Amino acid sequence: MVTKLIFFPLLMAKFWEFIVIKHKKALIGNLNFS
Repeated sequence: MVTKLIFFPLLMAKFWEFIVIKHKKALIGNLNFS
């Protein structure tokens, strides 16, 4: 249980980091195209 409490936030942080990076790349791509 304790390991889950430590692991889950780390997993979520990685997940959000991945989403943010993807969106930043998409935004930069859109700016370059326009």
